[in-house]
Amino acid sequence: MSGGYIEIAVSEVHAARNSMRDALIALYDALESGEAMDPAFRRLIYSEILGAREEAAVLTALLVNAKPDASSAKR
Repeated sequence: MSGGYIEIAVSEVHAARNSMRDALIALYDALESGEAMDPAFRRLIYSEILGAREEAAVLTALLVNAKPDASSAKR
């Protein structure tokens, strides 16, 4: 595939991972500085993380079974 779609997708995945990391670090810092977190909010964060992990697993499985890349197609 040409046109840079793969490069854009990889960049978006990287940015999303960094964004989630930054958000979790900010939450950690807030808790460490003494801010209180409602248990319902803590459950919401946990659910979001679990959902992201599940979605990533499903989408990764789709990618693994996608059409072969150009290097393996030549074999």
